[in-house]
Amino acid sequence: GWGSVFRGAMELKGNGDARFKFRDVPTPALEAELNQIIPPGSSRQSFEIPRELRTGFWVAPYPELRLELDVAWQSWSSIDQTSLTTTVFANRPSTRTLQRDWNDTYNLRLGIEGNITDAFLVYGGVSYEPSPVPSKTLLPDFPRGDAMVYAVGISYDFPQVSFDLAGSLHDHDSQGTGIPEPLHPGVRGSYSAKDKVWAFSVRRRF
Repeated sequence: GWGSVFRGAMELKGNGDARFKFRDVPTPALEAELNQIIPPGSSRQSFEIPRELRTGFWVAPYPELRLELDVAWQSWSSIDQTSLTTTVFANRPSTRTLQRDWNDTYNLRLGIEGNITDAFLVYGGVSYEPSPVPSKTLLPDFPRGDAMVYAVGISYDFPQVSFDLAGSLHDHDSQGTGIPEPLHPGVRGSYSAKDKVWAFSVRRRF
């Protein structure tokens, strides 16, 4: 079998708390004073998930086993800028617009799915997801390096209801930044990340 899916761009918005940690403060008394001057506040961020075109094919060596290979193109270069609003001083919001210069990416995904019994299904997969962020625009809000993603899951079907449980590990490479430290111009930083994602769902058939 073969298939192709196009998904348009989507806007993602989120709210959260903002707390500040001061570095290289010489005395605890000064740190306490700074914490009073800049207390915790709130933050609001808007972000665009770019459009995506995905295509792939699957084969079944025999009916109980299915293999699928997908390629996904994501248009990260279409994102010009994102905005971050923080509210700290006297409850006055301050918005910072971040210019982006990201690259389009091509993701490769390989999946396998098999029936242990007619009702019990096991599946897994691995994918390679290169980072859209070059070092010259790498920031703490999106410090993505190239990632390998590993996923496994199970499903069990009853006559009218199905239960699904799955988990994935996103292992991002260390990514160096071309942006120098404000107080140490000769120092460059780097970021690395590992994400674990779990999902559970119940499906009802009518």
